[in-house]
Amino acid sequence: MPVVHCPSCSQALTVADGLGGTVIDCPACRKPMTLPPMPAVAAAPAFDHPFVVPDPSPRREREPTPPRERPTNWTPVALVGGAGFLGMVVVGVVVWLVVGGSKPAPTTKDKQPEAVKAAPPKAKSDPLAATGGRMDDATLARIKKATVYIRVTGPKSISSGSGFFVEKGLVVTNYHVIGHEGKIEVVTESGTPQARTFLAHHKFHDAAKDLAVIEVEGAPAPDTLKVGDTLNLRETHEVYTFGFPLGERLGQEITVNKTTVSSIRAGGDRQRREVQLNGGLERGNSGGPVTDAAGRVVGVAVSGVAGTTINNAIAAEEVTLFLSRYER
Repeated sequence: MPVVHCPSCSQALTVADGLGGTVIDCPACRKPMTLPPMPAVAAAPAFDHPFVVPDPSPRREREPTPPRERPTNWTPVALVGGAGFLGMVVVGVVVWLVVGGSKPAPTTKDKQPEAVKAAPPKAKSDPLAATGGRMDDATLARIKKATVYIRVTGPKSISSGSGFFVEKGLVVTNYHVIGHEGKIEVVTESGTPQARTFLAHHKFHDAAKDLAVIEVEGAPAPDTLKVGDTLNLRETHEVYTFGFPLGERLGQEITVNKTTVSSIRAGGDRQRREVQLNGGLERGNSGGPVTDAAGRVVGVAVSGVAGTTINNAIAAEEVTLFLSRYER
């Protein structure tokens, strides 16, 4: 906007465009004054977009096109080169016939046997890694037959738990299952027409590890379970629990659950290696086997945290060490 001065007091005034020739009062001295004519202001150009992206590459002057050279005729050169190459091939064939043809044909004796590439050794299969999927029927039947129901009848109460055969007549269980006064009975194939009850006697235990061995009088020799290890177990591997949760209140039949490993714990307050399971155990499962899909024992059910799915099994290594100390 243009600036004008008051003719009376010389006050500088800023005047809006288009007010030329208008009479106004000076804001300073209050005297009238006529505004001089104002130049016309060109209207601002209209744009379709608020922002315009400039072309980043400056224009270059077009360079003059160099004169084209006359192409060379390569036909004579190719003919001469091809003839020379053919001549070299003919000479080479003649030399090979003269020199190579005079050599005697190799005999069987002269031939050397070709080197036979040794096949890479096959990776050893991991028998105890959890295989996942469904346990086959034969393995399932074998483990069920080797798992027993244990009942302890005391002077004032009856308690129960689970166990499994590791040898003929020898059953592994938890010490807290049989570690009190009372008559120990073992029921094989519980809940089936073949169920039989036998007396058992406490033979050996380790209270710190919560493991015990009982001897069953006159028991048959079912397929025993092999105790493995937990070296190849990992979190989320699938395992199976066998036993008699809640004792006879739930029924006399065995219960089998599929669960997963949630942790491998070495040590702790009880100073023993344990396998933490994501559920699958209840009171009465104590002493029962925890196996992989191949039927190898990876732990012995022992405890849980009430109101949670946190269950624990004594690791197979602890069972193996415990059995090595038992004198037959």
